Amino acid sequence: MDLNRLDYKKIVLILALAYLVIRIPIIASVPLMQDESFYSVMIEEQISHLTTVVTLFNEPVGWKPPLFFWISGFFVQFLRDLPIPIEAVYRIPNVLFGLVNTILVFFIFEKITKKKDEAFLMALAYLTIGINIHSELRVLTDTMCGTFIFAGVLCYINGLKDSKLFLLGGVCTFLAYFVKQHNAAIVPIIAVAYFFQCDRKKLLTPLFLLSLAAFPLAIIIEDMNFGFSAGGVTTVVAGNTLIKNLKWESVVASIIGIYPYAVVLLTLSVFGIWKSWKENFAMSVWYLLMAFPLIAGTYMPFYFYSVVPPIAYFAIKYLSKDGHKTKMDKFFYVIYSIGLVLGLILGIMAHFQYQEAFQIQKNAGEFLAGKENVMIIGMYYPGVPAYKMLEERRANGSWLDYGLIIPGNVTTQTLQAFVDNYWVENDRVEDANFRWAFVNPDRIYRKNTSVDHFDYICLLGNMTENVTVNGEMVYQEETIRVYKTGN
Repeated sequence: MDLNRLDYKKIVLILALAYLVIRIPIIASVPLMQDESFYSVMIEEQISHLTTVVTLFNEPVGWKPPLFFWISGFFVQFLRDLPIPIEAVYRIPNVLFGLVNTILVFFIFEKITKKKDEAFLMALAYLTIGINIHSELRVLTDTMCGTFIFAGVLCYINGLKDSKLFLLGGVCTFLAYFVKQHNAAIVPIIAVAYFFQCDRKKLLTPLFLLSLAAFPLAIIIEDMNFGFSAGGVTTVVAGNTLIKNLKWESVVASIIGIYPYAVVLLTLSVFGIWKSWKENFAMSVWYLLMAFPLIAGTYMPFYFYSVVPPIAYFAIKYLSKDGHKTKMDKFFYVIYSIGLVLGLILGIMAHFQYQEAFQIQKNAGEFLAGKENVMIIGMYYPGVPAYKMLEERRANGSWLDYGLIIPGNVTTQTLQAFVDNYWVENDRVEDANFRWAFVNPDRIYRKNTSVDHFDYICLLGNMTENVTVNGEMVYQEETIRVYKTGN
């Protein structure tokens, strides 16, 4: 098949079908994992009452800007009443944005390579890489942020012929910031790199310079929204994601975290950028931006989502390069196909490695769903309270009140004190304030509740193994126990 003879509608259709065939069958195969559990609850709270600072348990937390939760909520309010798995309810919006991203990335490749066949093969590689499959099948901000980033990059590239598109690129940068803050900086960085190579005069045009103001403007508005002084959010993010992790151990952990999801294409891309970095300065700069998730993305492969396009670009460039020419013969297609299939299998296997670990949280949460006067205390197992809340919301239209304590590094005696008296005083307690839970894990975070006695107490993790409860154990799975108290 001569890919260059295919029209754009057929290419988009083929990419869309390949994308959906890979993702839809496994969308609910792994339970909600860690942060996506609470993000799903936060989406529900934004459906109930929109706020500019997102909430958890109706208390402002502001871990992320609100746009992701607003847009996801628009879809979820229609999806949650459908007869589909509860994981699919909250993940489908991300899958849809991931589909849009695949199409956007194809057009970025097509504009840069000026070869429809090469761009198609790069886009096909892009959609099969495990990083994307894992990220797009989770309730996380990276995929939606990627949509605005890739749309922004495409607007700037097309701005080579129509400068008015620079303003649209600036709008995309602005929106990307309100999904996942500083990831939005990718857009202006790539724009500057692209025109530095293609047409430096564009860098000083009024519309281009005006569009670059979108990023600092977004920072100022977000700082005001959080009640910080100018640069406050920037300082917090930089301090807790970059400076704190600026050490070799973090980089090694990031490599270990990402490699199972991208072992084939990532390896090829290293050789590819070494061989072809001069051909496209913008893609080379974009590839080098991988340094930031390498520092900050400790065991979090989804942090690399925004830098997957250059990985796919340089991987295919390396395979198709024959001296100074691009050569796509039968041998190329055999190696390309083997690489894609192998990478896809390894990526899906890496995604499924979490299935068992998070299934126990789901099981416990479903056991507690519908039960009144529940206290949950122990390790950070957000799937337990989240599944309880989401299942109750789906069944009854609202969730039951309950108690939740997430302690830091505490003794058994401290945990026992909370089990015996939920409201016991402790200098380390943050009452009804989960805002800094990821910034200061040594504090004890206690949810506000109107429950005055607890009929069920759920103990999470090994840290609770020596805690005793006056009652009958009615549920146990690995390190999770539930007691029916004698109250």
